[in-house]
Amino acid sequence: MLRVVDAGYDVASLAWSPTDKYFAVLSSQDVTSQKWKGLGDCFFGFFGRPTQYYTLYVDIYNLEGERVCRKLLIEKVLNGNGYMDWE
Repeated sequence: MLRVVDAGYDVASLAWSPTDKYFAVLSSQDVTSQKWKGLGDCFFGFFGRPTQYYTLYVDIYNLEGERVCRKLLIEKVLNGNGYMDWE
């Protein structure tokens, strides 16, 4: 069974724990509208290359799909994205 929801976050990466009892999701949230844009951002946006700002989170879930914890990694980072490997 599959359930699709719009959570306002984009999934950037998934990783299984070494014990295979948990999995982690690296997600990003577009927070461009919350960030004050300087003159450089306005300049590039005017010429069709707007800058995007993201906040990154890591969520850990158990095998039943229940979220065990959430960790904020970084806020309002320019063009934020990442990859995760759980060792």
